[in-house]
Amino acid sequence: MVHGPAPTTPLMSRRPAVVREAVSLFARTSRGEILGTLVIALALGAAAVFGMTVAAGTGQCPGCGPSTGSTSIDREVIGPLVLGLMLGIAVMGPLLGVSVVGPEIERGTAQLGWSLMSRRRWLAFKALPPAAWGLLLIVPVATLITILAAMRHPGASVADDYGSIGLLPVLRLTFTWSIGLLAGVLIGRSMAALVASVTISITFMALLVFAWPFGVPAAPYADGIPPGARAVGQRYRADDGALLTEGEAEARAPDSVTRTQMGEWLGANFVAIDLAITPEQLGEVELRESIGLVAATATLVMASLVLIQRRRPT
Repeated sequence: MVHGPAPTTPLMSRRPAVVREAVSLFARTSRGEILGTLVIALALGAAAVFGMTVAAGTGQCPGCGPSTGSTSIDREVIGPLVLGLMLGIAVMGPLLGVSVVGPEIERGTAQLGWSLMSRRRWLAFKALPPAAWGLLLIVPVATLITILAAMRHPGASVADDYGSIGLLPVLRLTFTWSIGLLAGVLIGRSMAALVASVTISITFMALLVFAWPFGVPAAPYADGIPPGARAVGQRYRADDGALLTEGEAEARAPDSVTRTQMGEWLGANFVAIDLAITPEQLGEVELRESIGLVAATATLVMASLVLIQRRRPT
């Protein structure tokens, strides 16, 4: 019996081998990105472990009473750590995102990959290893910060750790990664794409702070913010019950009140009302941000794919 030639096996059907090849290629061509993101993650993880040591060795809340909402751990450890995490996400994501296709387009070697497989599969081949590496780094860091946040005084505010615990750091990193991916496709120059995507990511992280709590109405409190709530602003209640901003309240002051006397005048004529997001509302806030991040990430990835498919060989 005569047998014909053995059928060829499509490249992407050999999935285990393709996965190993993709990981190997990422390790060989992105050593700088791997090392840079690893250093950032290790620094953040070490800071979180240091915070745990401080919390465990000083009774969780050094120098504060049971009703104090801001602890020295918040000021000295969690505050800088959260800021570092925000900046780290704004750098790590673009570093890994730009490395997906930016160097290939810049060197003109992308056409070789396009000749071996469809551009959609080529993008998946290139994108999955750096994305997985980013998740491998950010998940332990977010876990450590979550543990640290849970060690604080139960009366502490969640103002310093929102967005740095649970799933949100993962989603934020994925989004900044997609920013880097799109920048690499659009610009086609690695350094220029990195600078642009880091700048956009830092701006995005700042906008998240200003947009918080994403339309969820804050609850008013006249006698202080309850434990676990996050302050989002302050209003002044007038005699007619209206809640005024500081500027609106100051506008009612007579001309004889100087700037140095304004605080005393406000205290004598208005009731200060704190606005806060309660622990019960945090779930809705996190859900709104998560949905927005997932939708934005999917949009940027799809835009990158469309641009790659339409890109002409050079």
